Parts: sequence; C-alpha cells; structure tokens
Amino acid sequence: MRRTEITHVGAACAALTLSIVASADVLYRNTGTGVQDSDVFSADFSFFSTGAKANVAVVDDGTLGVANAPYSLTSINLGVNNLGETPAAVDVLVQFYDTATYIDPPSSPIATTPIGPQFRFSLTLDAGGGTTGALALSGVTLPDNTYAVVTQLVNPGTTTNDQNFEFLYKYTPVDVGSSNKLFGADFTTDGTILRNESLQWDPDANQFLEIDGVVAPEPAALSVLFVGAYFLTGRRRRTRITAL
Repeated sequence: MRRTEITHVGAACAALTLSIVASADVLYRNTGTGVQDSDVFSADFSFFSTGAKANVAVVDDGTLGVANAPYSLTSINLGVNNLGETPAAVDVLVQFYDTATYIDPPSSPIATTPIGPQFRFSLTLDAGGGTTGALALSGVTLPDNTYAVVTQLVNPGTTTNDQNFEFLYKYTPVDVGSSNKLFGADFTTDGTILRNESLQWDPDANQFLEIDGVVAPEPAALSVLFVGAYFLTGRRRRTRITAL
C-alpha cells in the first residue's frame, strides 16, 4: 500500500452549497488544520485490490459529536488528491448508512441499512490535495448519532473508479465526534464492501471529511409549531374582520 504525502494544496473549482448549510452544526470533522497538515495523506490500495487498481470505493464510520437526535444532514466535505498536474473532472458518489459492522460473517456487507439516496456530485478539482467543498445533502436523516458512509471517486457519468484521484486520510485524533479504527475498501471492485475487506491504518487514521447537519424536529415539536401557526393565523384574521 502506498501513502502519498500532500505537498501542495489545490482548491476545489466547484462546490455545491445551500443557505441552510451556513447555519448547520458540525456533526463530525476529521480535517485538523487542513490538507497542509503533516498528518494528512492519500492512499493507494493497489496492494489489496484486483487489477492493480489504486482507487476503490471506501466505507468509513463514526459517532457524531452532537448529543441530540435525530439528525438531518445538510452537507459533506471530502478531502481528495488529484494525482495529475492539471485540473480534472471527477464524479463523487456518496451513500449514507445507519451503521457499519466489521465482525463475522465475513461475506456480509460492512455498511447496512442505507439512508437516503446515493448522491452523485460532478466536480472539477485542481491538481494536488484539496477539498470538494460543502456538497449539499437532502433526504438523509440519521436516527441516532452513529453512521457509516460509502464514498467513491469515478469517471464522470460512470461507476468506474477514476485512477487519477485518491481520497485523503488523516491520522487521529478526530476533531469532532469519534471514529472506528477500522474501515473498509472494495478490494475486489465488485460494488459491495464486505466484512473481510476491512483494514486499519498504522498509526490509526480515518477519512479526511466533515459532515454538517441540524437536529431534526421531532413530530411532536412539529405539531406544536403547526398548531401555534394555526391559532396565530386565526387571530390575525379575526382582528382584521373586527377592524372592518
């Protein structure tokens, strides 16, 4: 396995944002002082995967650093290393799951119970190590503070691993929240990351990423809001009629 030390920073030329992201909380972060941090590196999985492929889909999991639940995710920001010398296009696939399990049986998937859709983000990234920027999420509500996420760098418009890019990783500790020491990679490139496809960095490291979101209102709280709005609207209407 080859680890590539990040020697220069490339900014993301494309980033998707929503106004709600600005007010969201940081639920999980493992970015340290940024891609220039000496603890950040990109990874080559060619030793484990078939067909001498260096870049494959990976699964990482962790615990959010905010105590309330459920959580509505608003964005994810990933560290990526463009191995080329010029800006290049790449698609990033992102799928969240409820949990990750690394124990037996080995033929079962690590990440289970998908939450929300699989997202495809089309980006153009500068050469070198950089970040994708805040990639906007919708329809992803975690029932508790544990999660798993499968990410993949693919050729634009395809599901073929793009060998011109690698994800960034950072040695622990994690800034916000916590993360399992284990993670998984699709060594066989068959589209499913199994429990016998797990590994651990030495020393411990996790994927370079940040997840933002807000605490989702409980149904009871939403009911109170709707009732309050109803009475407020009714009061305004009655006041208007009386004035006439």
